[in-house]
Amino acid sequence: MNIHFYPFTPTNGASLTRTHAKGFSLIEILSVIVLVGILSSIIANMLGTGLTAFNQAKLQNNGYSQLRVAMDRITRELRTAKNIVSIGASSIQLNDINNSAISFQLAGNILDRNATPLAKQISALSFTERSGNCVIVGSPYQCIIDISITSDNASGLLQLNTSVFIRGVK
Repeated sequence: MNIHFYPFTPTNGASLTRTHAKGFSLIEILSVIVLVGILSSIIANMLGTGLTAFNQAKLQNNGYSQLRVAMDRITRELRTAKNIVSIGASSIQLNDINNSAISFQLAGNILDRNATPLAKQISALSFTERSGNCVIVGSPYQCIIDISITSDNASGLLQLNTSVFIRGVK
C-alpha cells in the first residue's frame, strides 16, 4: 500500500504561499510617500523657524551696533568737552578743547552731529542733568549727564542708556 501526499491547494486554484513577485504594493508606496511628506514638513518648519530667528538676531545686532557707535561718539565728545553750552531734552551743544562748536540733536528719525547724520531710525534721544549744573562757563565743576538713545527698526525697539561723569570742565 503506497500512500502519496499531495500539497493542499484551495479549490479556486490560488496558492496559500506568496509568490516571489518583485516590487512594492500600492499601499506600501503610499505609506512611504505620506511618511516622507510628514518628515519633510517637520524639517522645513524647523529650518524656517531657525532662519527667521537668525535674521531677527542679525537685524537686532546691526541696530545695537549703530546705537553703540552713536553712544560712544557722544560720550567721547562730552568727556573731552571744554564746556557745555546748552542741554535740551533731545539736544546738547558743547565746545571741544579747540573751541569748535559741536551739537547733537534728533532731526526726525536721524541723530545728527553738527547737521551730519550719525545714526538713522532713532525714535528718541534724551539728555538729562542728573547732578550739578553742567552749563556753567568759566569755572571748574562736576556734573553727571544721563543719555538715552532709542531706535525703532525692523527688529523691534532697541534702547541704550549711559551716564557721563564730567569733571574739570572750564
